[in-house]
Amino acid sequence: MRENELQAVLKAMRAAGINIVALHEHMTEEQPRILYLHYWGKGRAVDLAKGVKSTLDAQAGVRRSCHCDASLAAVCDRPRWT
Repeated sequence: MRENELQAVLKAMRAAGINIVALHEHMTEEQPRILYLHYWGKGRAVDLAKGVKSTLDAQAGVRRSCHCDASLAAVCDRPRWT
């Protein structure tokens, strides 16, 4: 995920009862900054799937709020402040 999506993703996963076990990056000084997340969930598959879906929805919400030029939205790391 991009760095500006991190808090929304973490909050959604925690709300779904999914534990974050590692957060790291593979490259240095890349733009936008990309973070990798390892997680662990235990429970019914359908409940875990709903938790992952809510996390993806939260991440998409951050991307939709981006104020960058539409052609750059896929790499934008700045949230829109209105």
